[in-house]
Amino acid sequence: ILTTELATGARFTDVLGWSQEERDLAGEAVFRFSFGSIYRLHAFNGDPHPGNYLFTPGGKVTFLDFGLVKRFTPTETALFEQMITAMVLLRDRSRFRAVIEGAGLLERDASVSDAEVDDYFSYFYRYLLSSEVVTIDDRYASGGVAHLFNSNGEHSDIVKHLNVPPAFVIQQRITLGLIGLLAELEASGNWRHVAEELWPFVAGPPSTPMGEEIEAWRRQRGQSRFGI
Repeated sequence: ILTTELATGARFTDVLGWSQEERDLAGEAVFRFSFGSIYRLHAFNGDPHPGNYLFTPGGKVTFLDFGLVKRFTPTETALFEQMITAMVLLRDRSRFRAVIEGAGLLERDASVSDAEVDDYFSYFYRYLLSSEVVTIDDRYASGGVAHLFNSNGEHSDIVKHLNVPPAFVIQQRITLGLIGLLAELEASGNWRHVAEELWPFVAGPPSTPMGEEIEAWRRQRGQSRFGI
């Protein structure tokens, strides 16, 4: 039996003409959906792009098309946690390098410094490194693509020592898609505080009105924040 429901809402191109306050709320909703899916459900829509979203003012977003879903294993999510802990929470370059070497992402004893490794990989976490409001714009998003994929650029020495395990192919796609969408919205937020709500290994308190509303909804349903 196939059941359907009519979902209504504005398309992403329409949202670009909304007020910055509404664009910020839309960005926060998409951000929460992305991190919440990975760390609460250990799964994510493998085709995250604006064409699959419908928007309603007030930060409400309907997510469509789950034909491609990536399910992350406990080992994969544990690795993501280790990387975030080293890069974001501790800012420990040597520890981060040890983590990605152990995962096979970077060759052991590669002839690059810890600082070079940090400079390359910190792009994925840059908007999370500060506990302040950060605006993600097109300069950041477009610069990141060049930063990661220009094999003849300033990071060519490290690129030749990298290997991308299967889990990171989808993770990279999710991250780049999210950053690109937030950049089009020119969304601002304290992404670090919101992420800390969603990371089970931090379990921070609600940091925005949207977070408080979601937490109240979960309590009403008797649902644990990190239960599946």
